[in-house]
Amino acid sequence: MSRVPTDEPSPDPRGFHMHTPSGGSDRPQARAHRVTGHRNSSHPGHMDIESTIARVEHLAAGGPFSAERAGRFGVSADTLAACLRRGRLERVTRGWYDVPRPGLSAVQRHARLVSCLVARCGGRAVASHQSGLVLHGLPLAAVSLRVAHLTHVGSGPPRRAQDHVVHRRPRGLAETPSGDRLAVEWCLLQVGATYGARAATVPGDAALRLGVATRESLDGALKLHRGAPGSLPAAAAMALLDGRSESPGESLLRYDLTVLGYDVVPQQPVVVAGQRFRPDLVVRGPQVGAAVAGAT
Repeated sequence: MSRVPTDEPSPDPRGFHMHTPSGGSDRPQARAHRVTGHRNSSHPGHMDIESTIARVEHLAAGGPFSAERAGRFGVSADTLAACLRRGRLERVTRGWYDVPRPGLSAVQRHARLVSCLVARCGGRAVASHQSGLVLHGLPLAAVSLRVAHLTHVGSGPPRRAQDHVVHRRPRGLAETPSGDRLAVEWCLLQVGATYGARAATVPGDAALRLGVATRESLDGALKLHRGAPGSLPAAAAMALLDGRSESPGESLLRYDLTVLGYDVVPQQPVVVAGQRFRPDLVVRGPQVGAAVAGAT
């Protein structure tokens, strides 16, 4: 990422801004001073702790920032540690910080973690699996968000850390991933192969419904991935997707009824006593309709 950081945050569609490391042209003009806690000291080497913390919070006003970036603006590791102790900052992942944001949902916190990790990798890995689907804005079910999942852009062995896993590049992925995430179809294949068909149903149905993936793109990825570990459960998962389901609850109910052997049709219009209805699901054979309460 080649942008030179400024004091002004850049907009980010996920609701927070990312300050990313840049090249060597943006060098610190002064050496970072150690924070002492002496207020209004006349000694030029001392910095007012509150004004320094305010400076750090200004850096974080738009979203997470790296310790490297903080250093370029004269904020030392001691200052960051002081902000952590006082509860004015929180550590997102190693070397990345943000102001406390208690209003973030679990999905938003995961997106923040993933974005920081991808930025820290500097183009060597991108978001994948459920983490990629989070960045694509798709709903999830039956997967964990405690650990972020990334995939190597090139060759490289798998790596595991406390808050993330970096996977091998999928077999058959011909194009070098660009941006910060794998394509939707590859993320869906990874989720289906790792967590099973039920976990892939909710984001897969949504992807088809929203048009961010198609049957053709899914089939193309499956052909390229054929014979790789996990390709069979991934293919089974993709075969059960249906973009007519309009909510995660509908997707899960349709999947469960299908597994039980029922022939289920989503959003099938029916006429009862001269009145037209469109239940969420219709079970062919017995005259059964199903509705899912709520949007989840």
